[in-house]
Amino acid sequence: MQKSAALTRPEPAARLVALALAGVAGLTLWRVAMLALSRADLYVDEAQYWFWSESLAFGYFSKPPLIAWLIRLSTELGGSAEAFWVRLPAPLLHAAAALAVGAVGAAFYDRRVGALSALAYATMPAVALGSAVISTDTPLLLATALALLAWRRLVARPSDGAAAAFGLAVGVGFLAKYAALYIPLCAALAALDPRFRMPWRAAAVAAGVCALLVAPNLIWNVVNGFVTLSHTAHNADAAGGFALRPGKLAEFFGAQFGVFGPVLFGGLLWAAWDAARRRPAAAADAALLWFSVPILALVSLQALRSGANANWAAAAYAAATPVVVAKLSRAAPRALTASFAVNLAACVAVPLAMAAPESLPWPGSRSPLARVTGRAAFAEAAAATAAAEGLSMIVAGNRGLLADFAHALRDAPVAVRAVPPEGAPRHHFEMAMPYRDGEGPALFVGFEAGSPPALPGLRATGPVVVWRPDTGAHQRRALAAWRMEIER
Repeated sequence: MQKSAALTRPEPAARLVALALAGVAGLTLWRVAMLALSRADLYVDEAQYWFWSESLAFGYFSKPPLIAWLIRLSTELGGSAEAFWVRLPAPLLHAAAALAVGAVGAAFYDRRVGALSALAYATMPAVALGSAVISTDTPLLLATALALLAWRRLVARPSDGAAAAFGLAVGVGFLAKYAALYIPLCAALAALDPRFRMPWRAAAVAAGVCALLVAPNLIWNVVNGFVTLSHTAHNADAAGGFALRPGKLAEFFGAQFGVFGPVLFGGLLWAAWDAARRRPAAAADAALLWFSVPILALVSLQALRSGANANWAAAAYAAATPVVVAKLSRAAPRALTASFAVNLAACVAVPLAMAAPESLPWPGSRSPLARVTGRAAFAEAAAATAAAEGLSMIVAGNRGLLADFAHALRDAPVAVRAVPPEGAPRHHFEMAMPYRDGEGPALFVGFEAGSPPALPGLRATGPVVVWRPDTGAHQRRALAAWRMEIER
């Protein structure tokens, strides 16, 4: 018997799910392909993460270890430490996060919202940029989405398995970035609503699993004088003292329209306002807002006090994406369509710009992508100067220069050392590779305005060369090299 057309035609939700899967896959292939063509140098943090990956450990100076482990896995599989392999985990992890966010949307609402949520996450401007560079936010967002799935099951049907899954996701997120602590904090705030309370046993199981996972990193911090935790606390208190800085708050808040997308962030503000007026708000809306609005509020307070980077609230958007998509798809579908159009433009533009950052036309004299150009070229110029002087060692005090030298000169016959710290190390290079008395003569490279520091057993002669780059990361800056001779 012939089946009717109604039985053979896929449901609208099923078609949308297929479209979302195809969209995420297509965007990921585009990003990986453009990453292979990219001529962008590793930025300072990226080069530093790669440097960490060369010596696997349970912790590093300024971040937990997961980012270094991921880079090491990628570079080992690729057999190369080129920028492509260092950055490759980024688009792949964001693809996984998009699917996880889609699963969150389906679990809290329905398959239609889930499919649209996956697409909304995949096309988010921050994800477009985050897929072209390697960042600790990338694995954190995936872990946050997985934690949300486990949390929903945990509060709906408590079980040891769901509790363990929640603890596992939080623990992995913690190993990516300490901002994962927002997840249990948001769960505790959500428990103020009786609908979102988990049993004490479940909370204990989750905490136990998480503690087992993060224990090696905490032990590493104890052994190393709490260096990572101290660095994180220092960043949070960078301004020192107490003062209100409304300009910094406005800067951070305005940047969120670029991070999440102008329509989506506006939709988040609308959803939060609407939920606050409804008593009680719909369970799905309220639950996801508990996992997004408090993060934005806390980082906004930090911005008001001493400033905050635009990405510091990134963890909020794993939960914010489904609730905004649900809101806009119900009440303003045209706005959601416009959001996809605007954000897709960023998805096309960002990889193209990263493929040829030095060619990007930009009003004014300095491109916003200048920070990822000229770094390797300058490192090679410094190595050539050292070779011309008959020196096999370069010393620098600036973290950015050290990161550039470490990666760009990894195969060059020249050692890289940091100026030894006076007191506690200020960055990982001072802790991991300080110049030590007796290592030999060296070329010190720094900014011309500063004279060479006192290095043990060495005296400065020079400068032997001064650079004034016209383009790239060091544009408008004068750098110089001094020959450091052994004192007789």
